[in-house]
Amino acid sequence: MARVRGTDPSIRAALAGGAPAFLPVGSAEQHGAHLGVTTDADIAQEVSRRLASVMGGVLLPAIGYGVSREHAPLFNASLSPAVLRGVVRDVCRSVGSCGARAIFVVNGHRGNLDALRRPFAGRGMPEVRVMHYWRHMKEGLGHAGRTETSLALAAGCRAYMSEARRGLVTEGMDPAEISRLARLASRSFPEAAPGGVWGDPRGASAARGRALLAAVTRSMRAECVAVLRGIPNC
Repeated sequence: MARVRGTDPSIRAALAGGAPAFLPVGSAEQHGAHLGVTTDADIAQEVSRRLASVMGGVLLPAIGYGVSREHAPLFNASLSPAVLRGVVRDVCRSVGSCGARAIFVVNGHRGNLDALRRPFAGRGMPEVRVMHYWRHMKEGLGHAGRTETSLALAAGCRAYMSEARRGLVTEGMDPAEISRLARLASRSFPEAAPGGVWGDPRGASAARGRALLAAVTRSMRAECVAVLRGIPNC
């Protein structure tokens, strides 16, 4: 499978040949004291890079900002849902005008769900499918806990593990209490998890993250292939 370079001729040739495009979407928000604020975008970028590699697809530049106001007063640089949706729509439409028949939006942040929930369709739009990578994992993602920190390490993110601290750990809690905390976190994450961490990152490892990324890539690739089968000339 030919590698698609990040240059105009290579991208246009790949799109003209029916190659799918992958658009990572993340956020800029706190991830405790041990991970950077670009963590969600960085993981979405790595998942998208792997998918583009195994499918001969085009990796688009990431949208690094999302809907993260639930993290206030901790750091967040947020867009409104309407603005994020508009940015994704405009990017997809313009990439469609360059020849893309199918674009997979790889979302890396839960706060973006509402903005990305409705289909992207209309005149001049290619087929656009939104994929939330954590839904392709058997375990919960948490926030800056062991799972997400492992993914970040595997994606090459800088981590300050000496600063990692146990956050809100829900194992053993009543399901109703976990649901209550999740609803609270969607409105004010610091009220649910004052340290900004959902989970315990201290057991994270790059090896664990690589295994998770491999499984996520396999699952998402299968879904992408199924979608592409229904699109002419892809």
